[in-house]
Amino acid sequence: MTSLTASRPAASFEAIPTTTTARRPVGTEIEYDAPVLLIRKGRRECLYVVDEFPCGFDGRAFSLRHDASGEEYHVFLARNAQDTTCSCAGFTYTSNDPTGGRCKHTDAVRHLIDAGRLEDPRHAAPVEPWPSPEQAAAEAGVSLPF
Repeated sequence: MTSLTASRPAASFEAIPTTTTARRPVGTEIEYDAPVLLIRKGRRECLYVVDEFPCGFDGRAFSLRHDASGEEYHVFLARNAQDTTCSCAGFTYTSNDPTGGRCKHTDAVRHLIDAGRLEDPRHAAPVEPWPSPEQAAAEAGVSLPF
């Protein structure tokens, strides 16, 4: 598996329980070997099976199925980055946050897309050019009026 590290904004810090006011940034490590995604946050590891499915909106939709519990989360990453959603409790809890809803699932999938690890299936289909009027008329067996 290839290891990637997702970075969070500098504003998100986790307090360390000490006598001082030391703070350290929250670190999330991501390993992806299609279709398996491993998210490691601190000592906690979560293994997911990632499936992309078509959606009728301007963005990409993914299904992340937790390997151990079978729990499934649905992640939608909008192209405008404002309408991104996830069905997990973490995203729901932070959705009223002024910085917008965030969770490890949306962060991980967005990082994989930005790193070029999740190809967009819409770009994989070859685009066939439209036939010229002459080609269409020849295939139909008619002559053009001009």
